[in-house]
Amino acid sequence: MFTYRGQASSTPGIGWKCAGWLLVGWLCANQLAAQTAKPVPDRESLPQHVDLAAQEAAQPSGDLDSNTAALQRRVAALIEQLGAPSFQRRHAAELELTRIGLAAFEQLREARNHPNVQVSAAVEYLVRSQNVTWWLESDRLSVRQVLEDYNEQKDSERETTMQSLAKDKSANALLALCRLTRFESSERLSKSAALYLMDALLSLGGKQRSSFVPAIHGVLGKSDRTGCRWVQSMLLGVENGSSMADAWEDYTKDEHRLLEQNPNESSKKIALKLYRWVGTWLTEHGQRSLAIAIQRASLDIIGNLSLHTREMVMWALESEMPELVEQLADRQPELFSTEPELAYLLAESYLKLGDAVKAQATADKASDSIREKVVKAMQRQGALLPNNFSPEASVSNYRESIVESLKARGMFDWARQELVKALEGELELRRETRIRIRLAALFYDEQEFSQAAEVIRAFLTKLEKRPADAEKLKLEFSHSESGDIEYLRSNEKFYAGLAESRSGNKTQAREFLEQAFKHSSENPDILIELHALEEPGVSDSFYRENVRKMLDEYRTEIMEKERELANASRLTRATIAYDLAHSCNQLAWLLAKTNQRPQEAIELSERSLELQPNEGIYLDTLGRCYFAAGELTKAIEIQTLAVENSPHERAVARQLAEFKAAANQP
Repeated sequence: MFTYRGQASSTPGIGWKCAGWLLVGWLCANQLAAQTAKPVPDRESLPQHVDLAAQEAAQPSGDLDSNTAALQRRVAALIEQLGAPSFQRRHAAELELTRIGLAAFEQLREARNHPNVQVSAAVEYLVRSQNVTWWLESDRLSVRQVLEDYNEQKDSERETTMQSLAKDKSANALLALCRLTRFESSERLSKSAALYLMDALLSLGGKQRSSFVPAIHGVLGKSDRTGCRWVQSMLLGVENGSSMADAWEDYTKDEHRLLEQNPNESSKKIALKLYRWVGTWLTEHGQRSLAIAIQRASLDIIGNLSLHTREMVMWALESEMPELVEQLADRQPELFSTEPELAYLLAESYLKLGDAVKAQATADKASDSIREKVVKAMQRQGALLPNNFSPEASVSNYRESIVESLKARGMFDWARQELVKALEGELELRRETRIRIRLAALFYDEQEFSQAAEVIRAFLTKLEKRPADAEKLKLEFSHSESGDIEYLRSNEKFYAGLAESRSGNKTQAREFLEQAFKHSSENPDILIELHALEEPGVSDSFYRENVRKMLDEYRTEIMEKERELANASRLTRATIAYDLAHSCNQLAWLLAKTNQRPQEAIELSERSLELQPNEGIYLDTLGRCYFAAGELTKAIEIQTLAVENSPHERAVARQLAEFKAAANQP
């Protein structure tokens, strides 16, 4: 049975100290016993992630019904005693209720509306001055640390704590969210805890989700708080395989109504999050049409705030409900016509609905609205701007920022469109360099190598005619290798070499690639492409010499960074770890792609993922390492994870297709 830690309070008004709070575990067990009991698995059969202490708390131990009833009668009497004429009797009742602690919570909460004003005021104080130890002795260290100062946190900080617990997803963390759902004095925070818990459960697999049901029932007991009812309905759905659609439709309506009538008990954030959770839950159960119908009511809550609108649009697109985006745009036409990001998201929704023509027309309008938005913003700041100030730099900068969001969502054609437009007009030299590098990289990612080379070549030709600009560029990038003249020349030759290689012109391809490496010897992909051009019986001394040199340099660099990391301070550790992971990944990629030392490549790649867990590009490298080692099944498994972590990285998807083709998988 689990217990709450703490000390008893002998001083009135200090709050709910925890001397008697082993009663909480006892109460939860008793309440569970009152339900239709389900057998709790033996220790040996429990999955590792299930908290044994919590499972034991959920397990009935003896006949506790009479004890519970006696405690409830005692609490009820003490609540009435809070209105006694005698100060000593009121004080004694307060002390006793403080000693009982959370076991009295539900009855105290119900007594907040007691007809005796003195009683209701005393009850309100006891509930709100809650001061408990929210973590258990059996909790893992990370959970205890997160909850350690919960009582001193502001509401916004408590939300952050709940979010951390939800991300943790361990049994300890989820059961801590159960406790907050049931016992948090604020109704709004109780609902937030419930929603974080439900989100976390929704992200788990069905079997794992089901394994939590008995323990969560044990902690929630028979509490009738709104958040507890939400979680209990989800658990019931998990148990019987039902969506509980009618209940959830009622819950959303009730919360919507409460938001309008008593906003102190709810918030836009809570109501919208509930709506979205219900939409995801119903969709999971094959009720997409009903999910969309219920979501329409949530559009009334959003109002005309771009933040809420954007959140709703992003969720709708990720949940494959693009119809909602179109409906929202119909309600807020001005917002969608003046906010380029929203207009592009609307265009994406048309793509998902299968209307490519309307999608492109909307994307064109989104692009055209950028200049207008920037100019209006500048006009509002007119008094602060010099007379000769041009909007071109600001417009170009805005387009670049749009490109990042478009790429992140896989809208590469529109990202390229924005980069091309960002090059229009006279630009500051450094900005033009950056844009051209990014545009060429987009073409490269699309395997349009000739276009990638031409983007850089046109710029180099321009610089040849303006030597002063070339010299200026050299100075501006004097401390960086990603933008100077040699870097640009290397990229242009690299892209040109790839184009020739794909066209079957191996001699010309090799010449371009060797030139690329001579201009900048930092790119392992140049040597990888030279390796691919090797022919049986023909010795390529340039490739052999330089690949050996690069391998040695990476190994030396990694050893040095490992030493630095071992002696790093707390302030520098993250930066060194990031650099070390990058170096390990680069060496692993070079080894795997040139078919050398596969086991070393795997170990290096795994080291990069120890330092930067779940990094999509690093998973992509690990997949290649296993493929090079001949472990096709493992390569496909890892590469599938890489695609899940970087769903819009086309090179990652192409590599998965390559592995599956090698294994004759569809």
